[in-house]
Amino acid sequence: ALGDVREVSIPHIAVGGAAQALITSAESRAFHQHWLATRPDDYDWSIRNRLEAAADVLATDYVQATRLRGIIVQEMRAALEGVDVLAMPTVAVTAPKFGQREAQLDDGSVEPIGPLMLRTAAPMNVTATAITMRPMYRFAIASCMPSSIVLSARYPDSRGYLRRALNHA
Repeated sequence: ALGDVREVSIPHIAVGGAAQALITSAESRAFHQHWLATRPDDYDWSIRNRLEAAADVLATDYVQATRLRGIIVQEMRAALEGVDVLAMPTVAVTAPKFGQREAQLDDGSVEPIGPLMLRTAAPMNVTATAITMRPMYRFAIASCMPSSIVLSARYPDSRGYLRRALNHA
């Protein structure tokens, strides 16, 4: 068995996806800048457009995003204190209908679908934790909607915990 179940708090996870998007877009632009200038036609138009749009990321926004990343890393470390693994929903809402642009949350607020779909998983890209996503077939069948969880663990002892969690999910 995996042990006790308890709730933990990661206060800034809702804005972690925005930080991750800023950081990765700016860093991707920096990495590809030479090739964008010398071989732009070698890129698929959708990738090239995203890389070109990243040129508009301000240095001040990038610095603020990296500061936020530091806060989220600290919050993740605190959340993982005394636990082997975190299990979270992969997305903040049930699967949206085709073309749905907004969703109402439990607190009554309405938010755009895009950020909600990345709220839990995207911040993990900047938190220095190991993650895996696992489909939850029995829940998906019961609700007739796709369902999955994100499992996250500390480095360096994450390998065994994630393997055990995958076997019991």
